[in-house]
Amino acid sequence: MTTLVAYSSRTGNTRKLAAAIAQAIPGRVEIHPVEQAPRPERYDLLVLGVWAEYGQPDTQSQRYMQPLNNRRVAVFATMGGDPHSSHGEQFKAAILHSLEGNCVELVHLCQGRIDPRELERVLFTSPQWRDDRPVTLEQWTRIAEARNHPNEDDLAEAQERFRSLGMQPA
Repeated sequence: MTTLVAYSSRTGNTRKLAAAIAQAIPGRVEIHPVEQAPRPERYDLLVLGVWAEYGQPDTQSQRYMQPLNNRRVAVFATMGGDPHSSHGEQFKAAILHSLEGNCVELVHLCQGRIDPRELERVLFTSPQWRDDRPVTLEQWTRIAEARNHPNEDDLAEAQERFRSLGMQPA
Protein backbone atom coordinates (compact mmCIF):
# COMPACT_ATOMS: atom_id res chain seq x y z
CA MET A 1 0.00 0.00 0.00
CA THR A 2 1.50 3.32 -1.07
CA THR A 3 0.09 6.67 -0.05
CA LEU A 4 0.87 10.16 -1.28
CA VAL A 5 0.18 13.02 1.12
CA ALA A 6 0.15 16.22 -0.94
CA TYR A 7 -0.69 19.49 0.77
CA SER A 8 -0.89 23.22 0.25
CA SER A 9 -0.16 25.50 3.18
CA ARG A 10 -0.06 29.27 3.51
CA THR A 11 0.40 29.73 7.27
CA GLY A 12 1.69 26.29 8.27
CA ASN A 13 -1.65 24.95 9.52
CA THR A 14 -2.13 22.45 6.72
CA ARG A 15 1.56 21.48 6.67
CA LYS A 16 1.33 20.69 10.40
CA LEU A 17 -1.70 18.45 9.84
CA ALA A 18 -0.02 16.80 6.84
CA ALA A 19 2.97 15.77 8.94
CA ALA A 20 0.76 14.33 11.70
CA ILE A 21 -1.47 12.46 9.24
CA ALA A 22 1.51 11.05 7.31
CA GLN A 23 2.85 9.56 10.57
CA ALA A 24 -0.48 7.88 11.28
CA ILE A 25 -1.05 6.16 7.94
CA PRO A 26 0.43 2.65 7.82
CA GLY A 27 2.48 1.47 4.87
CA ARG A 28 4.71 3.45 2.56
CA VAL A 29 3.87 7.15 2.72
CA GLU A 30 5.42 10.05 0.81
CA ILE A 31 4.66 13.66 1.74
CA HIS A 32 5.09 16.67 -0.57
CA PRO A 33 3.81 20.21 -0.96
CA VAL A 34 1.38 20.19 -3.93
CA GLU A 35 3.66 22.37 -6.02
CA GLN A 36 6.37 19.65 -5.76
CA ALA A 37 4.13 16.58 -5.50
CA PRO A 38 4.31 13.85 -8.11
CA ARG A 39 1.17 12.92 -9.98
CA PRO A 40 -0.79 10.40 -7.89
CA GLU A 41 -1.23 7.68 -10.52
CA ARG A 42 1.43 5.39 -9.02
CA TYR A 43 -0.08 5.56 -5.50
CA ASP A 44 -2.91 3.53 -4.05
CA LEU A 45 -4.23 6.48 -2.06
CA LEU A 46 -3.97 10.26 -2.38
CA VAL A 47 -4.36 12.19 0.87
CA LEU A 48 -4.78 15.82 -0.10
CA GLY A 49 -4.42 18.79 2.25
CA VAL A 50 -6.07 22.07 1.28
CA TRP A 51 -6.90 25.34 2.98
CA ALA A 52 -9.94 27.58 2.62
CA GLU A 53 -9.56 30.48 0.23
CA TYR A 54 -12.84 32.41 0.07
CA GLY A 55 -14.78 29.23 0.90
CA GLN A 56 -13.08 27.16 -1.81
CA PRO A 57 -10.01 24.92 -1.85
CA ASP A 58 -6.96 27.14 -2.36
CA THR A 59 -5.78 27.83 -5.91
CA GLN A 60 -2.68 25.58 -5.83
CA SER A 61 -4.73 22.63 -4.57
CA GLN A 62 -7.40 23.20 -7.19
CA ARG A 63 -4.74 23.10 -9.93
CA TYR A 64 -3.49 19.79 -8.53
CA MET A 65 -7.02 18.36 -8.25
CA GLN A 66 -8.24 19.43 -11.67
CA PRO A 67 -6.83 16.54 -13.75
CA LEU A 68 -7.64 13.89 -11.12
CA ASN A 69 -10.09 11.25 -12.23
CA ASN A 70 -11.05 7.87 -10.81
CA ARG A 71 -8.56 8.16 -7.93
CA ARG A 72 -8.96 7.00 -4.34
CA VAL A 73 -8.76 10.26 -2.35
CA ALA A 74 -9.03 11.45 1.25
CA VAL A 75 -8.94 15.15 2.09
CA PHE A 76 -8.01 17.18 5.13
CA ALA A 77 -8.62 20.89 5.13
CA THR A 78 -7.99 23.87 7.35
CA MET A 79 -10.15 26.94 7.67
CA GLY A 80 -10.19 29.97 9.95
CA GLY A 81 -13.81 29.46 10.88
CA ASP A 82 -15.54 26.75 12.82
CA PRO A 83 -15.48 23.55 10.75
CA HIS A 84 -18.85 22.52 12.26
CA SER A 85 -20.58 25.70 11.06
CA SER A 86 -22.54 26.28 7.87
CA HIS A 87 -19.31 27.71 6.39
CA GLY A 88 -17.64 24.37 7.10
CA GLU A 89 -20.45 22.50 5.33
CA GLN A 90 -20.19 24.83 2.33
CA PHE A 91 -16.40 24.38 2.22
CA LYS A 92 -16.79 20.60 2.38
CA ALA A 93 -19.29 20.73 -0.50
CA ALA A 94 -16.83 22.83 -2.54
CA ILE A 95 -14.07 20.27 -1.91
CA LEU A 96 -16.32 17.39 -2.98
CA HIS A 97 -17.38 19.30 -6.09
CA SER A 98 -13.70 19.86 -7.02
CA LEU A 99 -13.09 16.11 -6.77
CA GLU A 100 -16.10 14.83 -8.73
CA GLY A 101 -15.21 11.70 -10.66
CA ASN A 102 -13.00 10.37 -7.85
CA CYS A 103 -13.68 8.06 -4.92
CA VAL A 104 -13.53 10.48 -1.98
CA GLU A 105 -13.36 8.36 1.16
CA LEU A 106 -12.99 11.07 3.78
CA VAL A 107 -13.14 14.86 4.14
CA HIS A 108 -11.81 16.07 7.47
CA LEU A 109 -12.06 19.77 8.34
CA CYS A 110 -9.94 21.41 11.01
CA GLN A 111 -9.83 24.95 12.30
CA GLY A 112 -6.56 26.79 11.81
CA ARG A 113 -5.24 30.18 12.68
CA ILE A 114 -6.14 32.93 10.23
CA ASP A 115 -3.41 34.49 8.14
CA PRO A 116 -2.83 37.91 9.77
CA ARG A 117 -2.45 39.58 6.35
CA GLU A 118 -5.80 38.22 5.23
CA LEU A 119 -7.43 39.24 8.50
CA GLU A 120 -6.08 42.77 8.12
CA ARG A 121 -7.26 42.97 4.53
CA VAL A 122 -10.78 41.82 5.35
CA LEU A 123 -11.26 43.74 8.57
CA PHE A 124 -9.51 47.00 7.85
CA THR A 125 -9.54 47.55 4.11
CA SER A 126 -12.83 45.97 3.09
CA PRO A 127 -15.45 48.73 2.94
CA GLN A 128 -18.14 46.19 3.85
CA TRP A 129 -16.56 45.58 7.26
CA ARG A 130 -15.13 49.02 7.86
CA ASP A 131 -18.25 51.02 7.09
CA ASP A 132 -21.34 48.84 7.32
CA ARG A 133 -20.70 46.19 9.93
CA PRO A 134 -18.22 46.73 12.72
CA VAL A 135 -16.65 43.55 14.05
CA THR A 136 -18.59 42.26 17.03
CA LEU A 137 -17.15 40.94 20.27
CA GLU A 138 -18.34 37.45 19.26
CA GLN A 139 -16.39 37.69 15.99
CA TRP A 140 -13.23 38.89 17.76
CA THR A 141 -13.60 35.97 20.17
CA ARG A 142 -13.82 33.48 17.28
CA ILE A 143 -10.81 35.09 15.58
CA ALA A 144 -8.81 34.81 18.81
CA GLU A 145 -9.88 31.18 19.28
CA ALA A 146 -8.67 30.31 15.78
CA ARG A 147 -5.12 31.26 16.87
CA ASN A 148 -5.09 28.15 19.07
CA HIS A 149 -5.55 25.74 16.14
CA PRO A 150 -4.53 23.29 14.98
CA ASN A 151 -3.64 22.14 18.48
CA GLU A 152 -2.58 18.74 19.84
CA ASP A 153 -6.20 17.57 20.11
CA ASP A 154 -6.81 18.55 16.46
CA LEU A 155 -3.71 16.62 15.36
CA ALA A 156 -4.71 13.54 17.37
CA GLU A 157 -8.24 13.62 15.92
CA ALA A 158 -6.90 13.88 12.37
CA GLN A 159 -4.47 11.02 12.97
CA GLU A 160 -7.27 8.83 14.30
CA ARG A 161 -9.52 9.56 11.32
CA PHE A 162 -6.76 8.81 8.77
CA ARG A 163 -5.09 5.87 10.52
CA SER A 164 -7.38 3.21 9.04
CA LEU A 165 -7.30 4.53 5.46
CA GLY A 166 -3.91 3.02 4.67
CA MET A 167 -5.17 -0.44 5.64
CA GLN A 168 -8.14 -0.47 3.26
CA PRO A 169 -7.70 -2.24 -0.08
CA ALA A 170 -7.33 -0.12 -3.20
